[in-house]
Formats: sequence, C-alpha cells, structure tokens
Amino acid sequence: MSAPPSQEQTQPDPSQKEEALVSEKPATPTPESLLSLLDFEIEELENENKRSGWSQWAILAAIAGALWLLTDELKAASFNTITSLKIFLGGIALADLLSWIYRGFTFSSQSIDEEPRFYSWRTLFSNSRMQSAFELLRAILLITLALLGSTFSWPLLALFIFSYGVWGAANLLPLLLPILKPDFIQPVDLPKPAKVSAIIWGLLLTVPMLVFLALLFASLPHPLGTVISDFRVGGLLAIASYLLVILMSVLTTPSKLLPLINLRRRFVLGKISLNEAILQTEIILGGMTAVDALRDSFFNLIFLVDRINEQIQNATVSVQAMEANIPDSQNEDKTIVDDKKKTLISIEGGYRYFIGERDKYVELFKKQLDSFYKDARSIVRNMPAGRPAVNQMEQLLRSRIELSDKQYFNLEAMHQEIVKQIEAGISDKQNKAS
Repeated sequence: MSAPPSQEQTQPDPSQKEEALVSEKPATPTPESLLSLLDFEIEELENENKRSGWSQWAILAAIAGALWLLTDELKAASFNTITSLKIFLGGIALADLLSWIYRGFTFSSQSIDEEPRFYSWRTLFSNSRMQSAFELLRAILLITLALLGSTFSWPLLALFIFSYGVWGAANLLPLLLPILKPDFIQPVDLPKPAKVSAIIWGLLLTVPMLVFLALLFASLPHPLGTVISDFRVGGLLAIASYLLVILMSVLTTPSKLLPLINLRRRFVLGKISLNEAILQTEIILGGMTAVDALRDSFFNLIFLVDRINEQIQNATVSVQAMEANIPDSQNEDKTIVDDKKKTLISIEGGYRYFIGERDKYVELFKKQLDSFYKDARSIVRNMPAGRPAVNQMEQLLRSRIELSDKQYFNLEAMHQEIVKQIEAGISDKQNKAS
C-alpha cells in the first residue's frame, strides 16, 4: 500500500479533516420542520400533473370523443386517404415540434445551495424508462407508417425519418445507459459545453421538422376548403393519438415522489436518523454532491486503513515481546535459553499471522481504492466543479496511507533488528555494553 507522491507539508490531524468534510453544515433542522418539508414536497409533486388540467379519466373521455366523431367522418367516406394520412402525420409532427422546442431549450438550475450537485442515471430515468420505451416505439411506428403509406415525396420523407430517428435515438439512451455507462451522471447546473450540446440536439430535432411542416403545408391541395373532410379525419386521428402520449405522461410517477414517500416513512418509523434523513432529502431534491457520491467508498477505505493499523499495532506488540525474550546464552541457564527460544518461535508465528492479516486488508484496500478513483475521475470528468471536494478526499486518504506505511516500515526495521540480535544470541544490554 503506497500513497501517490506529494510534497512534504504540515498536515492537520486527518480525523479532524474527515469530521470537517462531512459536518460543515448550518444549524440542523428539527424533526418537525423536516416532516413539514417532506409533506410540502410530496404534495407539490402529487399536484404537478394536475396543474395541466388533465386527469387520466378526462384524457380517456377525450380519446373516446375524438374516436366517436371520427366514425361519423368514416361513414361519410368523403375523404382522401393519402391526404388524411399526410394531415395526421403533420398534426403529430406539429405537436411533437412544440414539445421538442420546450424540452430542448429549457435548462434546470440549482436552488438548494452553491455546492455543485448532480443526478445519476437512476435518479434521472428510473421512473421514465417506460415512457422512453413508449416514445421509441411511437417513433418507429410513425416512420413505418410514413414508409408503407407512400405518403410523402422523398425530400419530405427524408426530413420526417431524420427527425423521428433522432428522437428515437434520444429515447433509446435511457434504456441503454445502465449497460453502456452505469457511472453516467448529469450536473444539476449544466456546464456550458453540455448546454451547447443540448442546443445542438434540439436544433437537429426542430429545424428539419420545421422544414418538413413548411413543405408539407405547401404540398397540400389548394384551396384548403376542398379537403375539409381530409382535415377532419387526419386531425381527429392526430388528436386521439397525441392524447395517448399525454396519458402516458400523466401516468408516469414523478421521479422524486416515491423516494420522498419512502424516506418519510423510514424516518417516522425510526429506521434512519435525523441527520441521515436530512442528507437524503437534500440528495433527492437537489442532487448529490461529490462527497455524497463518494462518502460510502471513502469511509470504507478509512475503515480498512484502521484495520490495517490495528494489525500493525498487534504485530508491534509481538516484536516488543520478542525483544523481551531475547536469550542470553552467556549469562542464562540453558533451560531458560531453550524456553525463550520456544517462546520466540510462538511469538514469531503470531507476528507472521498479524502481518498476513495486514496484507489481506491491504489487497482489499487496493481494490476498493481503484474503484474509488474510478468513481472520482468519472465525477470530475462530468462535473469539473466537483474537483475541489474530490481532491480533499484524496488528500485525506493520502495522509492516512502515508502514516500507515511509515508505521509498517518502522515495524519491519524493528523486527529485522530483533531477528539479528536473536541470531547473534546477545541481548540489547550486552550489545550496548560492548
């Protein structure tokens, strides 16, 4: 176990720095204030979908009404199938375009504190993967319908396929992230390059679709009054189809709701402490900090260093016992010398055992340290603002490692010196006298 190279400098007590790393917080809220906050946030999230004015029953009734009106148009049979299909796909494209503009050019901002925070893929997509799968399937069906229906000219078809191909790929990402990039994180405050990338993706969706809608409108028969039945059939189909999209959105539980409900339940039942509940509330509402993400790994490493130091201390006691039992063949009786030799063999076995245990902890420490550094690099790469906190944790680990290594090297030197004295068959006092 060795620490990364660092300049020699006076270091404060590592335990004090570790305490400061996790305890520099304002006054702790009371249990009552925490429960009040949790109740407020849960109520806000439950009302989030209601603010749009839609409920699942209202949407189902609207779908039934649109389909009922559609049957009247189908009975009349006064519409052109190709034109109606164009209007249907155009209506869906217009609704999606408005949604894409809103999603692609709005960014969340940090509100809990000034410390850099981020979300993991589990937080971002855990409750929306079903909706992502639905949107991916919808994009595939729309592209298939446009291809099989021979609805558009090739320029229009290319623009349509491109836009929905990009949308399908964007919805495929949440489904593949757990496999392709399980360490993915997204800063709450997106850095400038990420915002530029999001804007580029937004333009890739919206610009081709804007051109598509303009060309589609120009390709429709004129005057438009002559195709009013086609507009009614295509429009009703588009409305009924997009109401299904809204229904899926309404049925999707907000990603923060269930974690907050479970957190409140666990806190009330006494499963977690007040400080832990406050920490989890901050993470759910505002995202994780670098310290939050690395906390468990960090303290597991500190625990292992303590276990390593324990074994070093046990081995040190064994060496001290060996020193006290160095035989003096010149001044001691042969029986005493033989007994001391047997005692030394037993003590040496204990020493080797403690060193072996120390080596086992060192190997486990190295494996967990590699994992810690991997996670730390991922955080810094995706959120450069988290580098100071990561550097502080690495510095604390480095100081602990250096101290432990120094104790081990001193122990080895002491053991080798005692072994030399034993082999020479002289005591330390005789050595000094000579």
